[in-house]
Amino acid sequence: MTSPIDFDYEGALISCASGNRRALVQLYEQESPRLLAVVMRILQNRSLAEDIVHDAFIKIWNNAASYSKELGSARGWIYTLARNLALNALKYSQRQVLAEPDFLLDLCDNNSLAAEHIDEFACLCRWLHTR
Repeated sequence: MTSPIDFDYEGALISCASGNRRALVQLYEQESPRLLAVVMRILQNRSLAEDIVHDAFIKIWNNAASYSKELGSARGWIYTLARNLALNALKYSQRQVLAEPDFLLDLCDNNSLAAEHIDEFACLCRWLHTR
């Protein structure tokens, strides 16, 4: 592992954008332990943090061409990407399921709803059917 000061993050992203898989491997070897530590601090769950770091490197590979040095450092871009994935996972994991989808779908087929809630419930049913 190279010192973060000596590693060419911008060059690695440019190489990833051009399809150089070795550059992604080098970037992974360079930053995955530190990215995992950052994501672990956010999520407090090692298994989920490992998944997020994995997803981050897939996203790095797929979006490397969108990096622009005018917007900040390449290393900062990588950490922002991983942090945002971790925060999204944290937000998603904190959502509460108020009712099981199958139960709600069964209610969609029931015509005994109060008239004052029919529009709201119809909207919910349409949303559930698209999932």
